Amino acid sequence: MTAPDRRPFRLPRASLALSLLVLLATLSVTACSEDAPARTPLVTALPEASWTACSTDDDCEARWLSCRGWRAVNREHGTAVEAWYTRENREYLARADCDGRPRVRPPAAFCRARQCTLE
Repeated sequence: MTAPDRRPFRLPRASLALSLLVLLATLSVTACSEDAPARTPLVTALPEASWTACSTDDDCEARWLSCRGWRAVNREHGTAVEAWYTRENREYLARADCDGRPRVRPPAAFCRARQCTLE
């Protein structure tokens, strides 16, 4: 009795090329389906030092910034911080799917080393 002629399984070249094309297309669609825009970074560094400067705990408060979370700021500049953040991140915020402000009490903000910080 002789052993049967065994050949390794091979895909035809056209099928292999088509399989690779389908795989690449799937990966590119998956990579582009992010909720937040990949090329637009979220701007979070405050441009004004006075927006977080303080001398007492009463100078500080926590403000909610969408897609960023709570931020400790000087209470006199809270509205300016929110307006700046929204303006600077308009494109990002328009495309991102971020949770809204949580329905919990804001964290306490304190003045430490002349900077507003969260507890």
